[in-house]
Parts: sequence; C-alpha cells; structure tokens
Amino acid sequence: MATGWARKGLSALLVLAVGGGLSYALLVGKPQPEPEAPEEIAPPVVDVVVAEPVTRSLTVETQGTVRPLREILLVTQVGGRVEAVSPRFARGGFFAANEPLVKIEDVDYQFAIARAESQVAAAKQRVAEEEGRALQAKREWRDLGSEQANALFLRKPQLAAAKSSLKAAEADLEAARLDLARTSISAPFNGRISEKNVDIGQFVAPGTAIATVYDTDVAQVRLPLTDRQVALLDLPLNYDNESSESVDGARVVLRTRFASRDWEWEGRLVRTDAVSYTHLTLP
Repeated sequence: MATGWARKGLSALLVLAVGGGLSYALLVGKPQPEPEAPEEIAPPVVDVVVAEPVTRSLTVETQGTVRPLREILLVTQVGGRVEAVSPRFARGGFFAANEPLVKIEDVDYQFAIARAESQVAAAKQRVAEEEGRALQAKREWRDLGSEQANALFLRKPQLAAAKSSLKAAEADLEAARLDLARTSISAPFNGRISEKNVDIGQFVAPGTAIATVYDTDVAQVRLPLTDRQVALLDLPLNYDNESSESVDGARVVLRTRFASRDWEWEGRLVRTDAVSYTHLTLP
C-alpha cells in the first residue's frame, strides 16, 4: 500500500519537473526579436500655383416689371368743343413728339386775337399822339423863354401811361395767340396712349385730362436684390449730386419670351431707391 502511494508521488514530481522545464524553455529560451529600422515616411507632394489678378464677370439673376420712365396725364389748358382727333388717338396708339392728337374748336380764340390786335393798334395810336403832344408842349414852353417846365406840362406821365397801355395790349395779344396754339394738344415725347378719355364733339374745360400717355424712348425696370446680390454689384448706393445724372452702372441684360419669340434688351444700372430696389434704363 505504501509502495503505491510512493509511486504516485514520484510520478507527480516527475510531471511537475517536466512541466517546469518546458515552461522555462518557452519563456527564457526563446530567441530575442531582431531590432528593425523605422519605416521612412515620404514628404507630402503639393502643387504650387502663382496667383495672378484677372477680371471675372459675376452674374446676378433677378426679375422685375418694365415701366416707362415718363407717364403723364395729357391735360387741356383751354376749354372748348373737341372738333378733331388724330387717327392715332386711341388706346395703344403710337405717336411722335409734338404730333397733334386732339384739336379743340378755335373760333372764340380767333376772335380774341382780333380784339387783342385792335387793342394793340389803339394803344400804338395813343403813344404816337402823346409823343406828338409832348413835343409840342416842350416847344411851347421854350417859346415862353424858359428852359424848365414841370413833367405834367410836358406830358411825361401821359406818355408813360400810353406806353404801359401798349405793353399790356401786346401782352394780351400774346396770351390770345398762346391760347389759340393750345387748342392743338400734343405730347413733348414719342409715346403711346394707355387711356383715352375724350372724343369728337365732347366739350372739355381747362384742366380736363384727355388721355394717359407714356414715353416709349426710355423704359426702366425696378429690380429687387438680396443682400448677397448687392454685395456682388458695384451699386451707386451713395447719392452724389454732381454725378447722379451720369451714372454708368453695371451692364444688365433683360430677357423674356412673348408671342412665341425670345426678346432681349440691354440696359445699365443707374440708381438705387429708398427700399433697396435697383433701377436700370433701357435706351
């Protein structure tokens, strides 16, 4: 029995010895790692570009409504019956500058000119008579042996009054001629009629609006811009009284499609208004 236990203990010691030897061989007897040089990292490769200043065009897109630069009410300055109108005096009709559009009956104004001419002739006669009387009075006073005389005796006030009456009569004649010229109504620019208010046979009083017309030579477009768009444009934001009439702003190209056709116009920015809108003109 004792011999069996001894054998078992010897076997356990032998196993421990073998295991310890193997562990020592694995931990201590393995070869040491060889030192290795670190891997060299290549420097970064970059492209070098020399910057040169150049001019670039920046495009800003927006939209607005085309409006005429001038749009006015055509108003009569004299009264009377409309006796004739131009064939172009109609909604949508085009007309040239100073072209007669409406003719007011002028018989009364012809009579006024005749009366004014009569008054001018009478005033000239009175001036001539007073000049003759003044000369005669001056001779008579000299015949009395005196070089001095009062203005009333020499008829100087009477002559001055006659000359003033002549000027007033001539002014009345010019006013009558002006009223006659105003019986023919026209506009001072090339334009188009948007509204027509009178026609042949209608009586109009002074100050009657007979039509609404607008200029067709120059148009303007009010363009809304964002803050970013304003930063991209060289806008005339500051008012300059000396240069405000000759602003040559950025070039603007307007495009639209109408009646199955593409249309294009070129204009220039000319000013900004008080609510951050930009105006351009189209020649």
